[in-house]
Order: sequence, then C-alpha cells, then structure tokens
Amino acid sequence: MNHVPDDVATGRSPRRTTTGILAMVITGLTAAAAAVAFSAHDAEPGAIRRATPDEAAVLVLVRGVGLCSGAPISGTNLVATAAHCLLDPNTGKVSDRVDLRVERGDVRYDIESVIVDTSVSLRDGDGGVRPDRDGALLVMREPVPGPGVDLVDTWDRIEDVVIVGYQPVGANGTFSRPATYQGRRAADDASILLARTAAACRARWKDAIRSDRALVLPCGMIPGASGGPVIEHGKDGNRLVGILSSVNYDLTRNGITPVNVLLGLLADTDRYTNTIEKPVYNPDARLR
Repeated sequence: MNHVPDDVATGRSPRRTTTGILAMVITGLTAAAAAVAFSAHDAEPGAIRRATPDEAAVLVLVRGVGLCSGAPISGTNLVATAAHCLLDPNTGKVSDRVDLRVERGDVRYDIESVIVDTSVSLRDGDGGVRPDRDGALLVMREPVPGPGVDLVDTWDRIEDVVIVGYQPVGANGTFSRPATYQGRRAADDASILLARTAAACRARWKDAIRSDRALVLPCGMIPGASGGPVIEHGKDGNRLVGILSSVNYDLTRNGITPVNVLLGLLADTDRYTNTIEKPVYNPDARLR
C-alpha cells in the first residue's frame, strides 16, 4: 500500500492527520455513446480545463444537498453520483427536504429511488467525507437519453483517466477558485449569479495513490464536481473507474470512490434501495 502524503489534509485545516485520504472533504463536490477523447490541448496532467464536447456529453447535473455532478450508466436507467450529494448531513438518510432530481441541459429527470448505504457514516472524526464509502446510484423513472459510461469491474491496463464535473466560473469566464478549501465560500458567493461549466482534468493512472479502499488523484476539482465520473477511455467506450468524492485542503488532489463501491451496492439492491417520495416543489427549500 502506498503512503498517503502529509499534505492530503482534512479540507478544514492544514494540520497533519494519519487518516489521510479518509479525511478529505467536499461539501456540496439512448443514443449510442461516443467515446470520450482526451483533449489535444491537455498536455499537463492535473490541470483543470473546460471539458471537450465529448467529455461534457457524459455529464449530468444532480440537484440534491447542493449542486453536484453525475453520469448515466449506459444501457440502464441508473445515474452514478456521490452519496454525500443525497444524504441529509443531520440524519444520514436520503434527504426529503430538497427536490432531488437530475438535469441534462434544460430537461428534468425524476428519481424513483436511491441505491446507497445509509447504515454507515460518510464522515470521519474530523467531519470529512470518506471516499471509500461515498458512492450512490440513482434509479431514474426513465433512462436519461444521451451518452453515458460503462460500469465494469476491472482496473487492468488503465493508462490515463479523466475526471469530469461542474465547476463555478467568474465574471471573466475563468474558473472561480479559492486559494484553499477554507476560502470556498467567497468563491461560491462571487459566482452565485454566474454560470457553472463542465470541466475536466486528466490524470495518469500510475500517479494514483491507493489508500485503504479509496484513491487519490492529482487533480483539484472543488464543490460542484462531487459525483462526477472518473473515466478511462478505451476503444470500446467510456469505462467508469470511480466517482469524485473529495478534495484536499490546498486543492491539489481529489479523493475518488472506486467503482467497486457501486458494484457492491448493485450486488444487494434489496438492502440498499431507498424509495423517495417526491416532495412538493419549493424552489426556496434549503437544508436547515
């Protein structure tokens, strides 16, 4: 097992921690699918840039406990995302205080149920999200049309991956990013009336740090990208390697929930399926 560097911090303070990856935080991050192509301009691994059209095409917006990202699973009515985008931080259960839904473009898609393990806490002792647990699958009332990703259980022969997720942009059209995780509120406030755009970050698989049952990749997506797909591009399509879960304090590394967490949920859907009641729509609803 590789050592997790000391700078993989909690996202709340720069102090060192032995929990490493488990202490990172993001707090609210049926057409044939064209394979994602890595951008020819993406020469520097770890650099966050605007997503190419093919990359952005696999992305959907998940409105839950904050704004998050997700990706449809090809050939199914499932959407993969992060559990912390759906669970009420006060109760640990699927939130019934917000209007959970998926959007692609200006079209809304309703969620029938959520496949997620609510029996264990997503949080560590410091309040950080645990990437080894942060997976969820949305069961949609109908499949979300358009490209998606393939859900398969293999990590062999992976070379490069790309993380795709929504990121805030400022008035000048550039990404709105704080200097550290603690500065995220100012960045959110500055971009609240502006847009979020599909962003991407390429990482070399050989640079992935494996710790316990999760991963760290040298990218620094911030809230909004939570639940975004980590994709390995192959000749047969877009293979889902994991989903984005967390970010470290200095916004240089993302914690990734491996795809086998999702496969584990699917292996026992009777146990992990949570039916949701659609609330009366209230555009001003907020978690208390």
